[in-house]
Amino acid sequence: MVVKDHKTGARNLIPAMQVLLNRVKHGFWLLSAKNPYRKKVAAGDYGLFYVGSREGRFIAGECQINSAAQLLTPQIKTLIEGFPSTLLTHYIEIKGVLWANPLNAEEVIPNLSFVKNKDRWFAYLQGSLHPISKEDYGLVLNYYNKMQSDYIRR
Repeated sequence: MVVKDHKTGARNLIPAMQVLLNRVKHGFWLLSAKNPYRKKVAAGDYGLFYVGSREGRFIAGECQINSAAQLLTPQIKTLIEGFPSTLLTHYIEIKGVLWANPLNAEEVIPNLSFVKNKDRWFAYLQGSLHPISKEDYGLVLNYYNKMQSDYIRR
Protein backbone atom coordinates (compact mmCIF):
# COMPACT_ATOMS: atom_id res chain seq x y z
CA MET A 1 0.00 0.00 0.00
CA VAL A 2 1.62 3.17 -1.24
CA VAL A 3 1.09 6.67 0.10
CA LYS A 4 2.77 9.88 -0.97
CA ASP A 5 2.61 13.56 -0.11
CA HIS A 6 -0.71 15.17 -1.03
CA LYS A 7 -1.43 18.64 -2.35
CA THR A 8 -4.15 21.02 -1.25
CA GLY A 9 -4.36 24.30 -3.09
CA ALA A 10 -1.48 25.79 -4.99
CA ARG A 11 1.24 25.52 -2.37
CA ASN A 12 -0.06 23.53 0.58
CA LEU A 13 1.31 20.05 1.20
CA ILE A 14 -0.02 17.28 3.43
CA PRO A 15 2.90 15.03 4.36
CA ALA A 16 2.45 11.38 3.38
CA MET A 17 2.80 10.29 7.00
CA GLN A 18 -0.13 12.51 8.00
CA VAL A 19 -2.23 10.97 5.21
CA LEU A 20 -1.25 7.50 6.44
CA LEU A 21 -2.07 8.34 10.08
CA ASN A 22 -5.54 9.51 9.05
CA ARG A 23 -6.21 6.35 7.05
CA VAL A 24 -5.02 4.01 9.81
CA LYS A 25 -6.98 5.93 12.45
CA HIS A 26 -10.19 5.62 10.42
CA GLY A 27 -9.48 2.14 9.04
CA PHE A 28 -9.60 2.63 5.28
CA TRP A 29 -7.36 2.56 2.23
CA LEU A 30 -8.22 4.31 -1.03
CA LEU A 31 -8.03 2.78 -4.49
CA SER A 32 -8.56 3.87 -8.06
CA ALA A 33 -11.24 2.22 -10.17
CA LYS A 34 -8.44 1.67 -12.71
CA ASN A 35 -6.11 -0.17 -10.33
CA PRO A 36 -5.68 -3.66 -11.83
CA TYR A 37 -5.39 -5.22 -8.35
CA ARG A 38 -8.57 -3.64 -6.93
CA LYS A 39 -10.72 -6.67 -7.71
CA LYS A 40 -8.13 -9.12 -6.36
CA VAL A 41 -7.76 -7.75 -2.84
CA ALA A 42 -9.94 -9.55 -0.30
CA ALA A 43 -10.75 -9.70 3.39
CA GLY A 44 -8.05 -11.65 5.20
CA ASP A 45 -5.18 -10.35 3.04
CA TYR A 46 -2.27 -8.52 4.65
CA GLY A 47 -0.39 -5.46 3.54
CA LEU A 48 2.55 -3.18 4.22
CA PHE A 49 2.55 0.62 4.19
CA TYR A 50 5.18 2.19 1.94
CA VAL A 51 5.64 5.94 2.39
CA GLY A 52 7.30 7.89 -0.39
CA SER A 53 7.60 11.53 0.57
CA ARG A 54 9.87 14.52 0.85
CA GLU A 55 10.57 13.28 4.38
CA GLY A 56 11.98 10.02 3.03
CA ARG A 57 11.08 6.58 1.70
CA PHE A 58 10.23 3.96 4.28
CA ILE A 59 7.98 1.09 5.24
CA ALA A 60 5.91 2.44 8.10
CA GLY A 61 3.79 -0.51 9.24
CA GLU A 62 1.44 -3.32 8.34
CA CYS A 63 -2.27 -4.03 8.13
CA GLN A 64 -4.93 -6.63 7.72
CA ILE A 65 -7.52 -6.08 5.02
CA ASN A 66 -11.07 -6.51 6.28
CA SER A 67 -13.16 -6.07 3.13
CA ALA A 68 -13.19 -6.27 -0.62
CA ALA A 69 -12.98 -3.01 -2.57
CA GLN A 70 -16.16 -0.99 -2.54
CA LEU A 71 -17.36 2.39 -3.79
CA LEU A 72 -16.66 5.35 -1.53
CA THR A 73 -19.37 6.11 0.99
CA PRO A 74 -20.35 9.65 2.01
CA GLN A 75 -18.72 8.99 5.40
CA ILE A 76 -15.37 7.99 3.85
CA LYS A 77 -15.53 10.96 1.43
CA THR A 78 -15.57 13.35 4.41
CA LEU A 79 -12.23 11.90 5.58
CA ILE A 80 -10.41 12.47 2.29
CA GLU A 81 -8.30 15.54 1.69
CA GLY A 82 -5.74 16.46 -0.89
CA PHE A 83 -4.66 15.34 -4.33
CA PRO A 84 -4.38 12.56 -5.46
CA SER A 85 -6.78 11.01 -2.91
CA THR A 86 -9.65 13.23 -4.04
CA LEU A 87 -9.52 11.45 -7.42
CA LEU A 88 -9.94 7.94 -5.98
CA THR A 89 -13.29 6.18 -6.12
CA HIS A 90 -13.01 2.99 -4.03
CA TYR A 91 -11.81 1.91 -0.62
CA ILE A 92 -11.08 -1.16 1.44
CA GLU A 93 -11.43 -1.50 5.19
CA ILE A 94 -8.17 -2.09 7.06
CA LYS A 95 -6.84 -2.54 10.56
CA GLY A 96 -3.38 -1.02 10.51
CA VAL A 97 -0.42 -0.88 12.87
CA LEU A 98 2.27 1.76 12.47
CA TRP A 99 5.74 0.74 13.57
CA ALA A 100 7.64 2.83 16.11
CA ASN A 101 10.78 2.41 13.99
CA PRO A 102 9.97 2.42 10.27
CA LEU A 103 12.25 0.56 7.86
CA ASN A 104 14.44 2.44 5.43
CA ALA A 105 12.87 1.27 2.16
CA GLU A 106 16.16 1.39 0.29
CA GLU A 107 17.57 -1.31 2.56
CA VAL A 108 14.80 -3.86 2.00
CA ILE A 109 12.68 -3.17 -1.11
CA PRO A 110 15.45 -3.80 -3.69
CA ASN A 111 15.63 -7.36 -2.26
CA LEU A 112 11.98 -8.16 -3.04
CA SER A 113 11.33 -10.61 -5.86
CA PHE A 114 9.24 -8.30 -8.06
CA VAL A 115 12.01 -5.66 -8.21
CA LYS A 116 14.09 -6.45 -11.29
CA ASN A 117 16.03 -3.17 -11.57
CA LYS A 118 17.56 -2.83 -8.09
CA ASP A 119 18.90 0.68 -8.77
CA ARG A 120 15.42 2.01 -9.61
CA TRP A 121 13.39 0.04 -7.05
CA PHE A 122 11.16 3.06 -6.30
CA ALA A 123 9.77 2.93 -9.85
CA TYR A 124 7.94 -0.28 -8.92
CA LEU A 125 5.87 1.54 -6.31
CA GLN A 126 3.60 3.79 -8.35
CA GLY A 127 -0.12 3.93 -7.56
CA SER A 128 -1.80 3.10 -4.25
CA LEU A 129 -1.81 -0.70 -4.21
CA HIS A 130 0.61 -3.40 -5.40
CA PRO A 131 0.60 -7.11 -4.64
CA ILE A 132 3.60 -8.78 -3.07
CA SER A 133 4.19 -12.46 -2.51
CA LYS A 134 3.90 -14.11 0.90
CA GLU A 135 7.65 -14.68 0.72
CA ASP A 136 8.35 -10.98 0.15
CA TYR A 137 5.93 -10.04 2.94
CA GLY A 138 7.76 -12.44 5.25
CA LEU A 139 11.14 -11.07 4.17
CA VAL A 140 10.08 -7.54 5.15
CA LEU A 141 8.70 -8.69 8.52
CA ASN A 142 11.86 -10.70 9.24
CA TYR A 143 13.98 -7.68 8.39
CA TYR A 144 11.82 -5.52 10.67
CA ASN A 145 12.00 -8.01 13.55
CA LYS A 146 15.79 -8.26 13.19
CA MET A 147 16.08 -4.48 13.17
CA GLN A 148 13.90 -4.29 16.31
CA SER A 149 16.00 -6.86 18.18
CA ASP A 150 19.19 -5.02 17.15
CA TYR A 151 17.61 -1.75 18.33
CA ILE A 152 16.66 -3.27 21.71
CA ARG A 153 20.18 -4.61 22.28
CA ARG A 154 21.73 -1.15 21.93
